[in-house]
Formats: sequence, C-alpha cells, structure tokens
Amino acid sequence: VLPNHSRCRFVNFRRGLPRWARRYFIFGLSIPSKEDLVKMNLLRANELSKEFDGFEAVKSVNFGLHSDQIKGIMGPNGAGQSTLLKLFSGHLLPSSGQIFFQSEEITNLSIRKMSKKGISYLSQHPSLFPSLTVEENLRGSAQVSSIFSPGKTNARVKELLELTGLVDRSQVIANELSYGEMR
Repeated sequence: VLPNHSRCRFVNFRRGLPRWARRYFIFGLSIPSKEDLVKMNLLRANELSKEFDGFEAVKSVNFGLHSDQIKGIMGPNGAGQSTLLKLFSGHLLPSSGQIFFQSEEITNLSIRKMSKKGISYLSQHPSLFPSLTVEENLRGSAQVSSIFSPGKTNARVKELLELTGLVDRSQVIANELSYGEMR
C-alpha cells in the first residue's frame, strides 16, 4: 500500500482482544473492499499518492474510517506514515487520488479550511511559544487560526484547559511543562 509493500503493513490489533475491550481498542488499519468504502463516511481516501521528485512516498492508498473507529498507521521510518497524515490534513497536496470527509471531497482544501472542518495535523514535536503561559499559547493559536470568533475564544480556551486537565497549570510558562503536558 505504501511505496515498498513489505516495509509498511496494516495490522488489526482488535483480533484476539476480549469482547469487552474491543470497543476501546479499535486500533489498526485494513485495506477496505469497494463495498466497505461506500459505507465509510467519516474519512476516505481513493488511490491516494504523493511523489517528491520521482520518489513515491505514498502510493495508491485506499483508506476508510468509520465515525466509531480509531486507526493507526505502522511502518519503519521513511515508509510514508507522516506524509499520509499530512495529505489528510491539507499540509501536502496529493500527486493523485482523492480524499473525502463526510462524503465531501476535500482533496485540495487549504489547511485553514481543513481545520474549520475539525481536521488538523499534530506534529511529533510540540510547537509552543516557550516564554508564554499555557493559556496564552492556547489563546494565540485560537486567534491566529481564526477558528473561533473573539467572543468564543475565552470559552474555548477554558474548555480546552479543562479537557486537557491543565486548568491548574494555565498560568505556568510553557517551557516549564513536562513533555506530556506540552503535547
């Protein structure tokens, strides 16, 4: 599915788990059949490819995600996982293929339009302003991305602080956070 088929594989970890755990550990990827692609309504890719100066980083990926699933991509360094995620989030445009979100084609949407639909890319390394507080970092991100109107920014920042469990750390300088808190 990715450039060297033997290097990156899709694994369904759900098999072998007790029935009670399956709803919590729906982790893995599989190559969907054409019938399954029609049913998958949250995120879908058809024959998605990305080429860099003749090198095929992602080749003919077919992918589907139901609204009740969590999936992961496995492979060694350089197999194309990050490239695939950047294609889904609009950070890269595909060389060929299509991406659909809730049955709407989003293949060539900008990062801003993708983020307004709730699709974003979280890089492996935290991108924070180290000298600003946690709250200031959240507020700045919300204002720069223009996702929220000014009146809703304060409420959203408070909601995000509660969601992440960082309410008590909201006035801490970002550089003083642990790696997990930075994420």
